[in-house]
Amino acid sequence: MLQVSPVDIAREAQRLQRNYQFLSYGLTAAWLILVAYVLMMVGRHRKLQQEIASLRAMIEDRAPGDRSGGRLAPSRSTTV
Repeated sequence: MLQVSPVDIAREAQRLQRNYQFLSYGLTAAWLILVAYVLMMVGRHRKLQQEIASLRAMIEDRAPGDRSGGRLAPSRSTTV
């Protein structure tokens, strides 16, 4: 049978404590990266919503004589 000394137990406890500390650092870093990514996506979403609203306003502000009904006219290309 193996004999385990108190020194071995203390050494193993320190090793486990160090491993848990690294684990907590890694999880904290992962959460910070996730939060930064979500905030970045929220900012992009808001910017796109503003751009869509701006484009809708431009379409609605077209001249009343425009017969395209707010739709862009198809481009006509000439082939040579």
